Amino acid sequence: MGPLLALSSLVFLGCAPTDDLSASWFDDPDGDGFGRDEDCAESDPTLPRDYYTDADGDGFGGQQTVSACERPEGAADAGGDCDDADARVNPAAAEACNGKDDNCDGATDGADSVDPLIGYLDEDGDGWGDALVEACVLPTTAVAPNGDCDDSDAMVFPGATELCNGIDDDCDAETDEDDAADALFGFMDADGDGYGSDDSPMAGCQLPEDAALDGGDCEDDDPSVSPGADELCDGTDNDCDGDTDEACGSATARHTRRSPGMTFAVEEV
Repeated sequence: MGPLLALSSLVFLGCAPTDDLSASWFDDPDGDGFGRDEDCAESDPTLPRDYYTDADGDGFGGQQTVSACERPEGAADAGGDCDDADARVNPAAAEACNGKDDNCDGATDGADSVDPLIGYLDEDGDGWGDALVEACVLPTTAVAPNGDCDDSDAMVFPGATELCNGIDDDCDAETDEDDAADALFGFMDADGDGYGSDDSPMAGCQLPEDAALDGGDCEDDDPSVSPGADELCDGTDNDCDGDTDEACGSATARHTRRSPGMTFAVEEV
């Protein structure tokens, strides 16, 4: 053996992969944990990868996995299927009110169900609710009608009787309307004699100061003429009874005096 050949042999022997690291590289070049005899892509460390056995064919597998470079038939890329025997149950399914955990989120018939019942909480028990509630099973305090503007008062709800009490009893956004059940009725009293004209009726929880509870004033611009005035012999129907100067031609004039709530007669000689 010549000197050059001997030197070459010595260099080759010094570079041979004899340590453990070099041996591992030889067996698993891409370092993915799969040796040459089981790695389907020895130059790609991401392969083989785990696929999930998809028994129901819904695109999501259960807990069983299989390693491969390409997705095998009957396998899925994603797992998480909580019922791999029912294709309607998987992480991408819509939750429905059917007693199942359709979307595999750990909850059954949750608030995100696509077909919930709709109701309104009726806290005061008047049959009308306020707060919207959607659920597969509604609470016992839920009702169908809504629009209760005060769900803490059973006397307040749409359609209730409006009263003069400073409350919007019927939930129409108005308070103490003129048509309230206990509203006052009166007449405009222009001359301030305590009687108003029948031509100017009014109603309301509060009447204006120039209103009178009694009507029948036949001359509402003359305070001496009203149903409570004395009849005089002056050619005027002073007491608004439809007659003028009754009995003024007799020796004794009988005049009727009227006032709200009472009637009495006096004689003048």
